[in-house]
Parts: sequence; structure tokens; C-alpha cells
Amino acid sequence: MVYLFISLQNGCVENDETNPKNELHKREKHLIMFKKVTILFLTFLLIQSCDKKEDTISDVALPTEKSDSLSVKKTATYSTAVLDNWMDYYNKNVATIRAENFSTEESFKLVRTESTTIPIWNKNFNPVYKDFLIYNADSTMYVDIDSYKWGFDDKGLLVINPDQEIVLVNIPEKKSERLLFYGPSYWVEDAYFKNDSIVVLLENSTDRIPAYQEINLKSNTSKYFLYDKSLDSESDYYKNRISRIYPKMP
Repeated sequence: MVYLFISLQNGCVENDETNPKNELHKREKHLIMFKKVTILFLTFLLIQSCDKKEDTISDVALPTEKSDSLSVKKTATYSTAVLDNWMDYYNKNVATIRAENFSTEESFKLVRTESTTIPIWNKNFNPVYKDFLIYNADSTMYVDIDSYKWGFDDKGLLVINPDQEIVLVNIPEKKSERLLFYGPSYWVEDAYFKNDSIVVLLENSTDRIPAYQEINLKSNTSKYFLYDKSLDSESDYYKNRISRIYPKMP
């Protein structure tokens, strides 16, 4: 008893291998230790497996997002070719004009109403106007500045209407709307889409003052830009545009 007490105080117990109880106790301790190590090892493997699984899902998702962003970029582009041609015509045939001489006059709100012109999907649409329609980049919308403005008489001669309706047509929605209506004092000579939501109208008037306006289709507002002076000569840009697109016209 004294020997056992001293051994416990020194932090060790004499190992009596001849004692069956001590041997059983020793085996139980080893078994418990083995189970603990096994559980810890399996837990580690499970954590590692989950981490790898999450990495795999993430790796699969990233290329999909990248592919979507690339597909969005594959769209048609817009240009200012119409504006450049319009300016070039004036500089060569009317008078020298400069972009910096246009200044903002006013901004105003548009009220869209139903158009009176016949849209392209209607069976009564006159195919003579087909090449005059001004489309956006993906051809889902077009602006029509011609259908109301001119036509032909019984002899096949060109007839210019003093009034003009500027029409926006949405093909997928089968919607035809009037953006503006001009009397004989003002007219739109040409137009183009600056981007998906802005239409630019190139204009002139009986006062021989060039102008243009940018119509925002989302906010239904227009910014109007006017040249700083009247020109000495009149512009035949509109008639030349018609003749250029439709060469068979008398």
C-alpha cells in the first residue's frame, strides 16, 4: 500500500503484467484511443471532401457567367455615318457648318400617340418605302420619316407633302407611334439611332437654319440643338436622299 501511494505521487503506476485486471484495462484504453483517432480521421476526410466539392461547384459556375457576359457583347454597333454624310452634304453644297456652332435651345417632353402610317407587317404597306426605313442595330425598331411626307401621283411623279409625321415602330410589340408631327415650316431630312434608346433627327426649316434633336425613348424627352445662324442657300438634302435611295424615281 505504501509503495502504491508513492508511485501515484510520482505520476506513474507500476505495471503488473501478471494482473489480468490491469491487462484488460490497458486493452480498453487502447481501444478507446483507436476509436477517437478513427473518428478524428474520418471527420478530417469529410471536411476535405466538402471543401473540394465546393471548389468544384465554384469552378463550374464561373465559366457560365463569363460565357453570358461575352454573349451580351456580341451585338451590332451604332455609328454616326448618317450625321457625317449630312454635315458633308452641307459643307459641299450649301454652306460651311461646324458641329461646335450648334447649341442647345430647349428640352421638351414627348407625348406619343398612335400613328396614321402603315407599318411594315401590314399587308397594305407600300414596299416602295421599305428601303427608307431607319432601323436600330438589331432591327427590332425603325423610324419612318417618309411614308407620310411623300408619294406618287397618278402619273408616277413624286409628290412632296407639306406635312411630315415622324414615326417609331416596334416590330416585336407590333406598335406604331407618332413621335412628332411637323407642318410646312420644319422638316426632318434624315435620322439615325445613336444607341438603343436615343434617336437623332437631322432637320431644317424655311428659315434655312439647320438643327437636330436627340430623342430619349426611355424618358420620352428631347434635346433640341439649333445652328447659330441662317444659311444663305436652301438645302435639297431630303430630295437628294430620296433620289439616292430610289434611283428609278423620275
